[in-house]
Amino acid sequence: LTAAGCGAATEEELQLLGKRKATVVALPLEDGRNGRASLPVAKAVQAGCNVALGLIVRIRSGHPEDFSCFLDCYGARIMTLISRMVSLPEDVEELVQDTFVQAYLHLDSFGGQSRFSTWIYRIAYNQTVSWLRRNRRITVEWKDDYLEPDELVDEMMQEEEEENIAYLEQAIEQLNPDEKALIVLHYHEEHSVQEMAYILQMSAGTVATRLCRLRKKLYRVIKQIKRDEAR
Repeated sequence: LTAAGCGAATEEELQLLGKRKATVVALPLEDGRNGRASLPVAKAVQAGCNVALGLIVRIRSGHPEDFSCFLDCYGARIMTLISRMVSLPEDVEELVQDTFVQAYLHLDSFGGQSRFSTWIYRIAYNQTVSWLRRNRRITVEWKDDYLEPDELVDEMMQEEEEENIAYLEQAIEQLNPDEKALIVLHYHEEHSVQEMAYILQMSAGTVATRLCRLRKKLYRVIKQIKRDEAR
């Protein structure tokens, strides 16, 4: 991901950052700006709030091109979250762009009370949920009848055989967008329950309950997939 007016990342930079080139995000930067933040700064942004706050001060003081650093650090990760919730690549691209435009326009609202990654994930989640609601594609469904014993669920979820991982992927595809967001945030990005509560704008207790129900739902869906295959 690159900001308009900024030089594209080299293949070496993309490999070092562990990112993949995905799309171009057009940001409202000043005309004539050029250059990009250095790779060490890009890595350091992920280390904590102080570095992110320092970079924001620099962006506001006349170096808007340095916003490309945030694109490098979080672009692919934001795309992973959104692509789990939205199916069409063109819609995902649009939402990734919207997320970073909104983040750029509202940098003043980041006060360092949370990690920058948590803050921008909240923007991405809000943008995506709003889009899903506008397009009537969101269904949030949390039932209380998942009574499977925890030990059976744990046993299945901890299996690392290739076959079981394939079943898990099939089951995840059958989840609704909100449930897929939980999968990405907790299992892929390893956010804490408290961070997820901030991103999803719900209590930590609600997040913990939904994660527990989600594991049991996946267990149930995998069992159904296996039964269907055995017929």
